[in-house]
Amino acid sequence: MVKTVALVDGYSTARHLPEEFHRYGVDVVHVPSSPEIPEILRPSFRPDSYDAELPYAPADETAARLAAYEDVRVIAGAESGVRFADRLCELLGQEWNVSVLSDTRRDKFEMIRALQQAGLPTAEQIKSGSPEEIVAWSRTQRDWPIVVKPPHSSSSEDVYFCHNAADIQAAVTRIVGKVNFLGLRNDTAVAQSFLEGPIYVVNTVSLDGRHLTTDAWCFEFVPGTHERRGGSGITFTDHYLITPDSDVLEPLIEYNERALDAVGIRNGPAHNELKVTRDGPRLVETNARLMGATIESGPFRKVLGDTQPELTAMAMCDPDGFRDRLRRPYRPTRHLKIMWVHFPADGVITDDAGCRRLERLPSFAGYFGAPRVGDAVRPSTDTTGRGGFVYLLHSDADVVEADAARVGEWIDGCALFDVRPESAAVL
Repeated sequence: MVKTVALVDGYSTARHLPEEFHRYGVDVVHVPSSPEIPEILRPSFRPDSYDAELPYAPADETAARLAAYEDVRVIAGAESGVRFADRLCELLGQEWNVSVLSDTRRDKFEMIRALQQAGLPTAEQIKSGSPEEIVAWSRTQRDWPIVVKPPHSSSSEDVYFCHNAADIQAAVTRIVGKVNFLGLRNDTAVAQSFLEGPIYVVNTVSLDGRHLTTDAWCFEFVPGTHERRGGSGITFTDHYLITPDSDVLEPLIEYNERALDAVGIRNGPAHNELKVTRDGPRLVETNARLMGATIESGPFRKVLGDTQPELTAMAMCDPDGFRDRLRRPYRPTRHLKIMWVHFPADGVITDDAGCRRLERLPSFAGYFGAPRVGDAVRPSTDTTGRGGFVYLLHSDADVVEADAARVGEWIDGCALFDVRPESAAVL
C-alpha cells in the first residue's frame, strides 16, 4: 500500500496531483530535480499543497532521504522531472517504467529510434550538432519542410520548419549551444522529415503495462504556421475532444499503445502527440507525464467523468479500482472545445471588461489561466498557453462550434482585453 508519493517537479498541470493523492490519505513530498525551478514553470508551483518538501540534492542523496519514508513511490510531475524520477526509481529498486529506456522518454531522437526498432512507422531523422551534416542529410529527403528542434526541450520551444539549406543552417545555429526552457544546454539538434496531417494528442494512464486512454484531442492551429520561412513554433487556436465515432480514434489508440510499449512506459501518465498522415498515425513525441498547459477538473469531469490526474492517483493508490476502470472505454458524454487566447504584439493589459461577453455564450464553461490587468503579454510561439484558455462545453456540437467562431473573432479582434503597446514587455 502506498503511503507516501514523491512528486518530482510538481509544476504545470502536476499541481493537480497532490489533491488527488490526498483523497486516498497519501502524503505527498515534493522533490526538485534542479537547484532552481525553470522560470517558465515557476508560476505554477504550489508549495502549500505538499506535506513536505525536500531540498535539491543529487539523485543518490535524494534517494537515501526518500528511503526513510514508509511505502514511498516516485512519480514525475513536469517534463523537467522525468529523468530524475526514473533515476530515483532505479536507486530505490522500484519497478515503474523500463529504466534502460529512460533516454527514449526524453530524447526526441532516441524516442523515434525506439519506435523504429519496434517496427512502427515514423518520420525519418538525424541528430547532429553540425549544420552542414544536417543539410547534407536533408538532400536525401523527398519533401520540404524539414523540422529542426532541440532533443530535450518542451512546449514546442525552438521547433523550426525549414524550407531550404539556409533555413536549416540558421535553425541549427540557434538551437545548438542555447540553454532551453528547462535549463538544459542543447548540444545537438534533431532534424526530421515533416509529417503532413492533423495534430492529435492522446493522453493515457498506465498500470503494469496496460494503458488507459483518458482523453484524445485534435489540435487546430493558425493556417500556414509551419510554412513561415524559418519560423519557430506553432500557434494553436483550439483543441477539441475526439468523439468515439471518429474514424481516427481506434487507429490512434492502437498505434499510441504500441509507441508507449516501445519507449518503456508501463506505469503512470503519458502525454502523446501524433500526426495522422495519409499512411496512418505517426508519433511526434511522447512524454512520461501529464498533459501540460491546462487540465481543469470541473469541465473535464462533466465530459469525461474523471481526469488524467485523478486516474493517475487511482492507478497508484487503488490499483484494483483502476483495473476495473480499464474495462470502461473512452467515451465523452458532451462536446468540449478549448480556445487558446493569443495577443498580436507585446504590451500590457489595461482592462479586461471584454471578457465578460464570454459569460453570455450558451456553452461557456470558464476562462482559465487568464492574464490580469497589469500583466505583460506577447505573441505566442510555443504551447505554454500564457494567454489562458476559454472552455466551451455543450451537448450540442453545433452550439459549441457557433460559440467557438465568436470567441475566435473576439480573440483575433483583440476584443477581450485592452492592451497598451509596449515594446519588449517584461514577462
